[in-house]
Amino acid sequence: MQKCTRETNFIIDDRKEIVGVNLGWDFVTEHEMGIDGIIRDFGLGLEGLIGFEARKNTKVPQNLIFINKEYGALFSGYYVDQECALSLLNRDLKLRPYRPESSRDSSFDDKSSDIVGAWDWDSFGVTVSSRYKTILKDIYDAMLNKNAIIMLGGKSGLFSNRGLLLADYAKISQEDRDSFAEKDRKYIEEQAKFRRLEKESGIYELLKKAGKIFHYLRVEEVDDKGNPVWFLNPMEQRLYNGGRCTTEILRQWAEDKGPIVKTEK
Repeated sequence: MQKCTRETNFIIDDRKEIVGVNLGWDFVTEHEMGIDGIIRDFGLGLEGLIGFEARKNTKVPQNLIFINKEYGALFSGYYVDQECALSLLNRDLKLRPYRPESSRDSSFDDKSSDIVGAWDWDSFGVTVSSRYKTILKDIYDAMLNKNAIIMLGGKSGLFSNRGLLLADYAKISQEDRDSFAEKDRKYIEEQAKFRRLEKESGIYELLKKAGKIFHYLRVEEVDDKGNPVWFLNPMEQRLYNGGRCTTEILRQWAEDKGPIVKTEK
């Protein structure tokens, strides 16, 4: 698992209550691969469910570990046992002591001494200070009772910050549950529309025939006229530009024309 350096914090709702933890993220491959292994191990995303209900665990992994000392720590992962957890606690997930007030600068996060997180596609670990230990224990108990929320952030609302989010479903207000369900419903409809536009465009078949390969190519939005806007991350980036583009620009790329093709200077 890879340690996070950005947005690691506690999830606080409008009632000023802590409902969960955000392990955070970083600009690393481990945080760009999704969480398919975690979804598998915790039985998330059952078909037909939306909102937080679709992100509640239905399984409890065998290697789910909670450590209750002067701090609290929670781990999950196929390879994570007690010895591995303690090693991580002494290395990547060790809480750093508070700096004196006079030595803090504007970039210092007050919560950074209270929580440290790390994760990858199939494992995670988080450590919190003594005053937040009961928060983490509640999340652990929720996991054991199949009532925990596990998801990637980045959507609007309560869970808008990026990172791996762990929360106790019982602590989330009904208002937040209803709001997230409605946003999730709209997101699912939007994504279905985007996949339909991709299929109707014939772009994937055209680029395959032209021998163009890429790491990522998806419709991510539509313009004000309803036309698809794609995001391209091509392979052979010494030859090709990536970024947002239209269907017509992708058709040009298939013919080795247009702004995707880099020109020699």
